[in-house]
Amino acid sequence: MHPASPGSAAGTTGERGSRAYVSGVPPSRAPRPRGIDVAFPALPESSPQVRRALRAFLESLQLEPGRIEDLVLAVGEAAGNAIEHAYRDCAGCVRLRARLVQRQLILEVRDAGCWRRESDPDRGHGLPIMRALVDRVSIESTRTGTNVRFEVDL
Repeated sequence: MHPASPGSAAGTTGERGSRAYVSGVPPSRAPRPRGIDVAFPALPESSPQVRRALRAFLESLQLEPGRIEDLVLAVGEAAGNAIEHAYRDCAGCVRLRARLVQRQLILEVRDAGCWRRESDPDRGHGLPIMRALVDRVSIESTRTGTNVRFEVDL
């Protein structure tokens, strides 16, 4: 599921300012999506797609721009780690799920690869960055993959 864009199947019927609106309803009155669930190939060129999909969802929630940037950075870091480290010499995918549960935003980045601890001392700063940008971060790594879960109080 990719966010609707002008001319897409969802259809854009007009524009107000620089923001397109779907079905003739301005964004402030449009129903807010409850979540997204998208999968991307675990390739470096997927990183911008992950960020765009998340940004579109967060903007639909009408979060403050600074908060959106923090969340895109945190999730982008987790997705980048999955893309770079989860799959050793084989193809795989990275899944992004984001959903609103009452006044809490749950964001998850999942892969089906193997967790690897970084041995390079100049690397490994992603987790502290993620923790600084969201309320709670947890990582569950099993033989079937890794799930990085972010919880954000709204």
